[in-house]
Amino acid sequence: MTSSRVRDTRSSEPPSAARAPRISVVLPTRSRDSAVLTPIAAIRRGSWQDFEICVVDQSPRAEATATATALASLGDPRIRHVPMPGPGLARALNRGVAASSAELIAVTGDDCEPAADWLERIVAAFDGDPAIGVIHGNVEPCPHDAQVAFVQSSVRTDAVTVRAVGDQPKLVGTSANMALYRGVATALAGFDEAFGVGAPLSAAEDVDFVLRALADGWAILEAPTIRVMHRDVWPIHRRAELIRRNWFGTGAVIAKFVRLQPRDAVGLLGRLARRFAARPVGVSASLGGGCRWARLVAFSGGFLVGLVRPIDRARGHFAVSRPRHRAG
Repeated sequence: MTSSRVRDTRSSEPPSAARAPRISVVLPTRSRDSAVLTPIAAIRRGSWQDFEICVVDQSPRAEATATATALASLGDPRIRHVPMPGPGLARALNRGVAASSAELIAVTGDDCEPAADWLERIVAAFDGDPAIGVIHGNVEPCPHDAQVAFVQSSVRTDAVTVRAVGDQPKLVGTSANMALYRGVATALAGFDEAFGVGAPLSAAEDVDFVLRALADGWAILEAPTIRVMHRDVWPIHRRAELIRRNWFGTGAVIAKFVRLQPRDAVGLLGRLARRFAARPVGVSASLGGGCRWARLVAFSGGFLVGLVRPIDRARGHFAVSRPRHRAG
């Protein structure tokens, strides 16, 4: 059941194709040069044209200037360059949400290429169930030689809607293909900025956001028909690096949830244990089998950090220290 606090944050009706709602796309980028034009071109070619794209640029100044110039050359007023000093994926997502204007917000990465019907299918999926507050779609790998390289991906064949915290392990989606209501972000005080690539806890900003959304009464939909292609190819010898990054962040997320919602955590931990013992799915599957011990070590390390890291309980976020800037 949707909580009264959540119900108050959403507009009176969900959007529909008939009302053709505007969609804000948040697209974080860092040091990708002109590669960020690939997802933008795919969105511009798509079937849904009432959108804005907020490119949140965490690049050093010279690179950010080059990106801004490349975006300006497109001559499309729907595309905005939003500079943001310093790294941190969750920070970039929060900055993009704040800079955007629509009630529906779609998120993808600068190394992704959305399908032509990406935004159209997001609108239709939200329109199908007023309880849904967050949506994930498939993140499909680009063509690559699996003998020497891999692409982080998250592919499912069946749609699933999760409505309870204990069922969160059924989900496999990531922020590379994500959509949400602005009201959900407002209710949850945004993404926890301790998480995400470039932040202290490395990854799992999406897992944390979804868990808090479930706890607040929202349903989460994962739909395989909402598709983006991931074009970030990694050499196989770096697999351990990504396993540690992803599972360390996930461990910290679960530890924080145990501290904030101990009653709901029992069922969640049981489901997680069963999923861990089963065949890898989602991103874990894309990183290859035979990595269970590495995942357990990384998860345990993150869990221990999450047990002691200070929490801002009013917001449900880990406390994040801000760098001090010298006057003048």
